[in-house]
Amino acid sequence: PAPAPPASWKHGMVVRVKLTDFMTFESCEFRPGPKLNMVIGPNGSGKSTIVCALALGLGGSPKLLGRANQLGAYIKTGKSKAVIEIE
Repeated sequence: PAPAPPASWKHGMVVRVKLTDFMTFESCEFRPGPKLNMVIGPNGSGKSTIVCALALGLGGSPKLLGRANQLGAYIKTGKSKAVIEIE
């Protein structure tokens, strides 16, 4: 189990995101901090994938993202399912 978040965290903040076979990622896990977080990187590095995972993992509709209307379109090519874990 992961250690408890620091006291600076507030109820409802995202402390961990793990993606498995989601869009461009086979496996990805990160722990955002309690303050400002930015997703930066070169084109094609997966920035939009992270944003899509957060939106869908928190209950957003695929139509909201403007990429695909069906959840199945977010599964990595060649895989049968994708997993988004948000803690």
